Amino acid sequence: MPKNNSVNQAIHDKYLEARKKVRTLFAQISQALAIAFQYLRAVPSWGWAAIIIVFGIYVGSLLEEKHAFLDFRYKAHQWTQKFGSKLKGDLYDHNTVVVLIDDDDFWKGSYQGRRPVDKKSLADLIRKLDSYNPRVIALDFDLRSPIPDGSLVEYPQYVKDSKEFADVIKDVSSRRRVILPKTINYDGSWTKESDRYDGQDLGTARFGYIVLSYDYRQIPVSVELKDGSRIDSFCQAIVRAFDLTGNALQFDRQDHSLTYAGPYLYEEEFEQYSAGEVLNPDSSTHNELLDKLLGKIVIVGGAWSRSAYERGERIDERDTPAGKMPAVFLHANWVESVLQQRTARPVSKWIAMPLEVILGFLGYYVFTRRMRWYRKAAYIVGVGLFWFIVAYVSAQNLGLFFDPITPTVISLGKAIYEEIAEWKKDANKYHQLQKLTEVKKEVANAAA
Repeated sequence: MPKNNSVNQAIHDKYLEARKKVRTLFAQISQALAIAFQYLRAVPSWGWAAIIIVFGIYVGSLLEEKHAFLDFRYKAHQWTQKFGSKLKGDLYDHNTVVVLIDDDDFWKGSYQGRRPVDKKSLADLIRKLDSYNPRVIALDFDLRSPIPDGSLVEYPQYVKDSKEFADVIKDVSSRRRVILPKTINYDGSWTKESDRYDGQDLGTARFGYIVLSYDYRQIPVSVELKDGSRIDSFCQAIVRAFDLTGNALQFDRQDHSLTYAGPYLYEEEFEQYSAGEVLNPDSSTHNELLDKLLGKIVIVGGAWSRSAYERGERIDERDTPAGKMPAVFLHANWVESVLQQRTARPVSKWIAMPLEVILGFLGYYVFTRRMRWYRKAAYIVGVGLFWFIVAYVSAQNLGLFFDPITPTVISLGKAIYEEIAEWKKDANKYHQLQKLTEVKKEVANAAA
């Protein structure tokens, strides 16, 4: 028994010691918080404004990293870029013609709803396009093998189709440039994966990867592969094949820096034909194709309904700055932007941040001053216009891209916060005045 008592006493002593340490820790935390709150109460109002501005800039950069409000960013991008281009003349498709495999071709025609797309039918289309003498033919289709490591390049029943497809590519590429999609994958570094045409003689065909970034305002650029070589993006491979001078590709510095496209053409603004129109044209369409495709870039892509004939959204359809459209139109837009030099690099944070700080303090001054409500409303409108003007001037005159959404939201948020703080301050003064009035009444009643 005495032994058990000594053990229990030791446990009790350790418990008391631990409780004392916890109480000491809580006391230190409470003291630190008291000092902190005392300091914060001593911070002048302009100090709070500075804290809010810094916090707002931090949150804004975080939102950009997370691609927040991307739909609004797309609309702001398209509005500012389109407005600037309108001042310089109508925006139109200069060099690119899009040929689409639509519902009639895919579900009712020779493609027979096969996925991946039937290469024999695709070969027939390429052979026909060749007769119209375009400078470049590019195919925007996912042609990856069933097994990425190439242990199964193609299913045996489709090997004959793949051979016929490769023979057509070899033949056509001897007369004009043909761009094929290349499958790549990122697993710590970029690596090539097997495609269904691997092992075939493709002549002088060229390749570009078709993986898209999350933000479609950005033009895909070349990436370094694990073996140290580089591969062009699909749109870069097209531009490289079309622009023999190489000047149009100087925007790619090969340093992971971003490049933004200019205003986007809407889907209906592109010259486009269905595969059926190309393969079986009437005399009028035939003459038109001879004229429109001569010396141009032809990008072939899919636009059939995903589930069945006229059921479901179109294959590979994306939300873009120009609304919903199949990815083939994104590639066409990037090609046009690069060839027409409608590209811009991001504005340096060292330029953007001082502007945000200046407008933040200006907003603090406006909303803490006694002035009429319409002047404050004018400030709010002015903030939005200011950022959009900055975006426009940056893109059109400096070749720099500035995203107006985040600073506009932050600036307006700061302005609204300051106005609410002023309302709260006025409400507190009103309540204090009421209490003082009631005290005076009580004193007067007591004296009476």
